[in-house]
Amino acid sequence: RYLSLTSCTSPVDRKLFNKVHALYVSRGNPAFDKRINKRSCVRTIILERISAASLCLYLSKFELLGYLEISNVKCEVLPEAISHCWNLQAIHMIDCNRLANLPQSIGKLKKLRTLVLDGCWKISTLPQSICGCDDLQSLYVKGSKMEDIPQSIWKIEKLRVLWFFANVLEQFASVQHFGKICNLQTITLSYCSLQHVPQCITLLTHLEHLDLEGCRELVELPEGIANLKMLQVLNLYRCNKLRGLPAGCAQLTHLHKLGLFVIGE
Repeated sequence: RYLSLTSCTSPVDRKLFNKVHALYVSRGNPAFDKRINKRSCVRTIILERISAASLCLYLSKFELLGYLEISNVKCEVLPEAISHCWNLQAIHMIDCNRLANLPQSIGKLKKLRTLVLDGCWKISTLPQSICGCDDLQSLYVKGSKMEDIPQSIWKIEKLRVLWFFANVLEQFASVQHFGKICNLQTITLSYCSLQHVPQCITLLTHLEHLDLEGCRELVELPEGIANLKMLQVLNLYRCNKLRGLPAGCAQLTHLHKLGLFVIGE
């Protein structure tokens, strides 16, 4: 059921893939039989420190793949072949420090629920086609130069978790940007350089978790924060310039964690 290939350069018997459910490949460049059944049992693939050229090989041979993790691979672009994996539900890109772009074909992944970009320093934005991922629920971006996200992302109705360690809060500047994502439950904007949290964030009445940890330039929260009736976590840890808390904080009856209480003047 589980196959691990570490520093492997030998040919792999294609019959193995009649039973294998999870495949782990680290280093090496194993040779695969070209006749591998595309509808094999493989649902999980973890690729670590492989060559960028061999990425396409894995993505084209396992079309029923559900979970894909790629770490420490020196690829500049995720291959367009990823669109062949129509069953993909989770993509984790970890420490791929040369990755600069995701393909437009990512919008064809209708079942994608989770997209993680952790330590992909060169990514500055996401493709407009991201709105085609109708089932996307969690978007996690950490350790990147991303300062812009496409307007199309606000069309994804099922989006519940936005997790950014980057200065993208400007994208929340007007109410219209929220589009259909009023059901967002988690927003993490840790270590951003924002000074004010936009008033329009108080329209997210289903919001349960707002994490502003390490936003050292933050000076105030919106007055309408009392509208966030479901808010359970308001993490203000290390927000050292915060001048005070709005009076509406007293009405957040579901609040479990605050992280910092500022008396103000």
